[in-house]
Amino acid sequence: MKNKSILVIGLGKSGMAMLKVLSELGNIVDVYDGKNSDEIEKIEIIEQYARNAYFNRFPVTYDYDFIAVSPGISLDIEIIETVKNKGIKILGEIELAYLLANGVFIGITGTNGKTTTTTLVYEIFKSYFKNVELVGNIGVPAIEKTAISKEFTYFITELSSFQLETIDTFKVKIGAILNITPDHLNRHKTMQNYIETKFRIYENQDSEGYRVLNYDDEILRNFDSENPKNFYFSRKKKLKNGAFIENDSIFISMQDQITKIMDLEEIFIPGLHNVENVLAAVSMAFLSGIPVTHIRRSVMDFKGVEHRLEIFKKKFGRVFINDSKATNPDATIKAIESMNQPTVLIAGGMDKGSDFNQMIQTFSKNIKYMVLYGETKYIIADTSMKNGFSRIKIVENLEEAVAEAINVSEDGYAILLSPACASWDMYPNFEVRGSHFKEIVEKLG
Repeated sequence: MKNKSILVIGLGKSGMAMLKVLSELGNIVDVYDGKNSDEIEKIEIIEQYARNAYFNRFPVTYDYDFIAVSPGISLDIEIIETVKNKGIKILGEIELAYLLANGVFIGITGTNGKTTTTTLVYEIFKSYFKNVELVGNIGVPAIEKTAISKEFTYFITELSSFQLETIDTFKVKIGAILNITPDHLNRHKTMQNYIETKFRIYENQDSEGYRVLNYDDEILRNFDSENPKNFYFSRKKKLKNGAFIENDSIFISMQDQITKIMDLEEIFIPGLHNVENVLAAVSMAFLSGIPVTHIRRSVMDFKGVEHRLEIFKKKFGRVFINDSKATNPDATIKAIESMNQPTVLIAGGMDKGSDFNQMIQTFSKNIKYMVLYGETKYIIADTSMKNGFSRIKIVENLEEAVAEAINVSEDGYAILLSPACASWDMYPNFEVRGSHFKEIVEKLG
């Protein structure tokens, strides 16, 4: 990875990391982004490391050894089509990270639960192994850590479908798919394309690897079901080879031996969906040879992640919950199912082509009002009315949403931000959206 001529496409967090690392390795790097230069953050990195920068204009020539593309860049935009037609190799950030890594990848993907599960897996591995890094879609570009790894390292990696689109030789030692429900169909076009992209996590896995799969998900249960690398987890069924629940405890059955991991009451994070996340995490740890004592203690100490059902404030007799990580209807359904008190739901955001019918249909008696904002506010409102739920308020932004939620709620209510949509119509990512929600609440007099 030296003395190459490279074009980096997309200058978000991953693109900036690729530019810096590839340049420091001794390559000549140009960059392209469809935005104007004044819209790019950390422009000083480009000035320091890039030979040429193309903002909202294409390169004059394409004399490159390969193209490094950020995961947020759709593969059907004009510049990518131009590169493909010229026969230039396209590598994604996670592929480049794999080529530079000194260690193995433990990968977690799925529609929902990735961040919580990946963080928990990291905490368990960190309790036992010396060199462990938390990377990927969770916020730290993998290439930043793999390029500087000096000793054998476990890279605990959250993998999105966008990242898996551009792998070539990337291989996981253990890979988990937590669930698959419709998401990102505006990019993947069809559900089948989305499913096939998720399954790419196993594309290069060798005979020593494991596939950790959710037995309760019909798509995953029926995927290559006779493969000996499959290791299932289930909330609903006792398994001969996998992790399961019996008598309110988690067990793992493997090679005719059943091992108790812990009691369910020892799990701090709320909700049945988090039980599934724990089952996946303990499976990956157990298959990696981590002792049960380390697994149990790490799960008991785990308090969840920011922006995922984060109970962060009690004020005016209300509980404020930040679930900004819920970027699709299925994630919001899981949040709704975990609520055990009267709740005002704040939802809405960028339109990804999602269907909100099932979300509305799962409203229990605990959902008293819904406050909607963002690109999808009228879409969700129309769906809600058709499903017989009319206690809706429509506002223009998150500040108004919080104010309206307080107005329609009473003492003892929860105010839940669980948007069911991406943030990109108003915010650069769900973290900024969640932080803004918390800031609004903190400033309330």
